[in-house]
Amino acid sequence: MTARTTPLSPLARRFLASPEGAGLEAIVCRFHRWLAAKHIALSGLAADDLEGFFVQPFRRTVTPRTAWSYKRGIIHYLRWLYRGGWLSFDPKILGIRCKRPLPAIAIRYIESLATTHKPSTCYGHAGALRRFHEWLADARIEVKRVRRTQMEQWFLTLCDMQLHPSTRRQMLLDARAYLRWRSDHGELVEDPDDLVRGSDLPRLPVYLPRPLSPRVDAELQHRLARSPHPLWLGLLLMRQTGLRIGELRSLDYDCLRDDAAGNRFLKVPLGKLDNERLVPVTAATSEIVTAVQSLGLLSRRYLLEPIRGGKVPYQELRQAFRRACEGLEDPEPITTHRLRHTYATTLLNAGMSLVGVMKLLGHRDYRMTLRYAAITQETTGREYLEALAKLAARYADAALVPATTTEFDPLKALSELIAWAKKRVADEELYDAQLARSVTKRLVRIRADIDPLT
Repeated sequence: MTARTTPLSPLARRFLASPEGAGLEAIVCRFHRWLAAKHIALSGLAADDLEGFFVQPFRRTVTPRTAWSYKRGIIHYLRWLYRGGWLSFDPKILGIRCKRPLPAIAIRYIESLATTHKPSTCYGHAGALRRFHEWLADARIEVKRVRRTQMEQWFLTLCDMQLHPSTRRQMLLDARAYLRWRSDHGELVEDPDDLVRGSDLPRLPVYLPRPLSPRVDAELQHRLARSPHPLWLGLLLMRQTGLRIGELRSLDYDCLRDDAAGNRFLKVPLGKLDNERLVPVTAATSEIVTAVQSLGLLSRRYLLEPIRGGKVPYQELRQAFRRACEGLEDPEPITTHRLRHTYATTLLNAGMSLVGVMKLLGHRDYRMTLRYAAITQETTGREYLEALAKLAARYADAALVPATTTEFDPLKALSELIAWAKKRVADEELYDAQLARSVTKRLVRIRADIDPLT
């Protein structure tokens, strides 16, 4: 049973319907599932019981970052319950603070970004600035007079939080952009580019693409093709076209296009990079789309649309994918995004150009394609074996040529040395041209002395 379909108490529904419960549905549902599994009622909940949920909300130990996000979300719910008289203890004793509101000037900065940035980008900036201002408030530092040495302490604090390097890097970039904006408005004493330097940005790890092995890929496609379930067929469409999971959710019901030559294309809507694209599809892939269109409501907006309407939830797609992958053995966890990696690397192995794959994936920069679909082990291994074969052939040809011995000619060798020395004399950049002239004269005299001997 998913978090979305978990039955909730009337109190939980009231909280999620309130402004305080916005965005906390998954956490609250998970919390009530944990309470039911532990046979704990809200009226009998104690502060000591919560530590077990914070450590293992998924029946397994989670990372400090995940535990912290759950603590921050549940504390809102607990405080709401305490204010209504439905909780027997004050959540303040847990020592977990709710998010502090951003200062008015920071809110003005976020509003200035809304004209040129997506809402998700503005949300990310707000989260980074909230952490930055929380640290400033705890350290009792005013933003206008922050110093470089104080910023270095914040860098160390971010490292202690065990955040991923990409998260820390983005937070530093967001903070520097914010400080630059405040400097432009006369709200900063120090140079923002000195407060957050380029050398402060952590180096990002570079990961190899993770395509599925040919055996696992073939078995997974076979399983997905045999299923009549629309979600399984949608996942097979992801593998055949390299879609992201968000793009699959947003596919229109009428997503196939034909050109004048009779070729068929899949129209991919605006996705991660805000660009549409047309992906050529085969007849077999076109049949997958037709099969999904024939399932479910005939009058609907999206290709994959539940009975209740709207886009299919991410969780349902991921659960369907997990069921399809049961029993498949792979060294790394099998995720939906690896279908995209497999699609790209398969095309590269087949000889398709990097630019062509870049267009199919919807990348704006070839470096993105190199990151997600770099040259794979199969291509590298084939080129390596071909190079070894060429080297073996070259040495075999050299072995067939009989070795010839030539008599040493001292006059010829001296003449070459003299020519080399004269070139050095003509070199204007030579540090000591006089020395080169002296060497040349001596070589000429030696050649004259050896000439009678030869």
